[in-house]
Parts: sequence; structure tokens; C-alpha cells
Amino acid sequence: MLSILSLTTETTETTKRQIPPRRLSVCALLCLISILSSLLFIIAAPITCYAFDKKKITYLDAIKSGMDVSLQFPTDVYVTQNGEIYILDSGLQKVLIYDKNFIPISVIDKSHGLKSPLSVAVDTKGMIYVSEEITCNAGKGLILVFDPLGRKRKTIRFEGFAGAKSFRARDIAVDEKGNLYLAGGSCGKLIILNRKGEFIRAIEPFGKKRSGEEKKADVNRVTLKGDHIYLLSEWHGQVHVYDIKGEKKIRAFGKKGGSPGKLSRAQGLTVDPADGVTYVMDYMRHTLLTFDSSGEFMNEFGGEGWGPGWFSYPKDICIDNKGRLFVADTFNKRVQIFQTKHRKK
Repeated sequence: MLSILSLTTETTETTKRQIPPRRLSVCALLCLISILSSLLFIIAAPITCYAFDKKKITYLDAIKSGMDVSLQFPTDVYVTQNGEIYILDSGLQKVLIYDKNFIPISVIDKSHGLKSPLSVAVDTKGMIYVSEEITCNAGKGLILVFDPLGRKRKTIRFEGFAGAKSFRARDIAVDEKGNLYLAGGSCGKLIILNRKGEFIRAIEPFGKKRSGEEKKADVNRVTLKGDHIYLLSEWHGQVHVYDIKGEKKIRAFGKKGGSPGKLSRAQGLTVDPADGVTYVMDYMRHTLLTFDSSGEFMNEFGGEGWGPGWFSYPKDICIDNKGRLFVADTFNKRVQIFQTKHRKK
């Protein structure tokens, strides 16, 4: 870039000596266009994403299609311990399944009983849980359970807790015992069920709004790390952390806002099992924010765009045991994959 700037300066000085004053502005404009073109080339080229002070992320690849269809509206992504990738596309109303090398291997769709899927998760035995909304009864939902071959095995209908008849699972997490953790969205609850679908407990987090007022928070996303439950509040711009039983709140972090380091509309959440770093996708600011294990803001990258490392209204994120991040880059119709440098082999 320095050489480009030097060349431009020399060219401009020559132009001043050879071109009449009335044409100087045209020459300067051409030089400016040349500089901007060079910058655009650098920005548009395949990139290494912005380096953090404590962590670096690099772009690996993107998934844009599978099973003879192109992604339309990927809104949820889940990765198993053995590296299988599950992408829920609400536009296609399908769950597309890929192996650890991003090769499509299977699909769950309407032929398997899928209708209006909201979220997907997989337990340690390979059983697949898909939350659905019954469209003929606005707001009412259920969980469909499929075996590893995609055969429908069970339907879990919600009962045994206040608001069960209108509850829908905006997001799902499954622990090693097969207990289900269901984020209820605007109803402000996380519902915990056992593997049979029986009610265990509800968690209703409260958080501070920008005004400082304490108010019941929505529960937009849920993820598990060790003996902690992480809940994401989209409208409060906060992450609430509880013990695994949901009996004790440990901490809350994140600030609502539209400037760097703040959460405008947070819609994706994952936690690195190796170091406890929390990754949050901001739907409106098109950015990925990172927080350390104590909840302190580290850095962010992204912005609205179509190139590698840029996003358009991203809705979800997850991480695998190799430190690879998978981002549901919704309006760009793809899932982007990044590698955290400290975990890279």
C-alpha cells in the first residue's frame, strides 16, 4: 500500500507540471479512483479475519448447498462431538446433515414428518431433536425426536408447567443425561425436561435494561458448558449464566446498544468448551462479539457484507471440539466456518 501511495504522489506532482489548472481536478479524481480500486481489491480478496488481542479467528470455508438444494434461509446450526453438522433452513423447512468435511450426507424434511422447524439439537446417542411450531395454533409448539437414521421415534408435547399450552422452543440444548433445555423466547422462560419429556424446572432470568430497570428477560438461545447453563436475552443484550440445575444464577454480562462492544439484537450464542470464551452473534449489527470466561468483552469482527468474514443478519453460531466456529449467515444464504487460531492443528 505504501508503494501505491508513493506512486500516486509522484503521478500527481507530474500532473501539476504538465496539465493546465482547469484539468487538475479530473486528474486528482482519477488518482482517487485508482486508490479506491486498490483498496476494494484488498477488501474483496480472500481474507484472514481481524485478529483479536487475546484470540485470532481465520476464515476456512462456507456451506452454501446440500442434497441437491441451495441454502435459502439457514437459521440454526448444530455440531456434534464427532463433527457432524446439522443446518436447519427455515426457508427450505429442512434439516440438512453434513459430515465433518462438510460433505452432505442426509436430510430430514416433510417426508419425515417435518413441518415448521425452529431449532435442532443432537444428544450423545445420536438422537435428533427438532422443535416445531404448530402453525394452525399460533405460538403452540412441540419437539419431534428422530433416530440417527432420520426415522421419527417420538413427539414431545409440552405439559406440566405454566404456559405449556402456548410454549414453543426457540432453541434446544441437550445434556449428557438426555435432559432437554428449551429457550422459550419472549415468554421469558427456560424450560428443563427430562429425556421422557417430563417437566423438571423453569428458569426465568431478570436483567437490567439500559434505563437500569430490572425486568424479566426473554430467553432467545441456550447453550451448555460443563456444569453451567448460558442463556441469551436478545432484547436485553445480556448473557445469563446459571448452574446446571438452574437453581443458582452465577453472573450476567453484556450491554444493550448499537455501538462496538454492545449487543443490539443478539440471536446466536456458543461457548468454547476449552477456555470458556463466549461468542455472540448480533443480528442487527452483523457482527461476532467475543467475551472471556469471566464475561469481559474482548473484541468483535464482521459487519454487513458478502465476502468471507462479513455477515448479513446472522442468526446462530456454534463451535465444535476442534475450535471451528459455524455461523448461520442467514441473508447471505450460507453457513460460514472459521478456525480459532489457538486450537488450530
